[in-house]
Amino acid sequence: MIKKIGENRYNITFKGVIYCDDLLATSDKFSMIKCKCQKCSLHFILFTWYPDKHNANNITCPECKCDNGRFDVWKEKVFRQIFEHVPGNAK
Repeated sequence: MIKKIGENRYNITFKGVIYCDDLLATSDKFSMIKCKCQKCSLHFILFTWYPDKHNANNITCPECKCDNGRFDVWKEKVFRQIFEHVPGNAK
């Protein structure tokens, strides 16, 4: 998995990269909280490292600004890095 290419230099082989990807994929990295507003029927997703801090009572709909707990909420653990899923190009 590691190939020596000089006195103090090493390269990770393709097999090593695949092994590391598989190893990292087995541990959860963040949670997706899928929401549906019962007032305007908008579906939206929250990406978070702290899923216990989000529930129907503290979520606000980005469309109609409803914040009275009228949401259907599903939580899902994701086994990848958060930047692979979050849309946009913010820095």
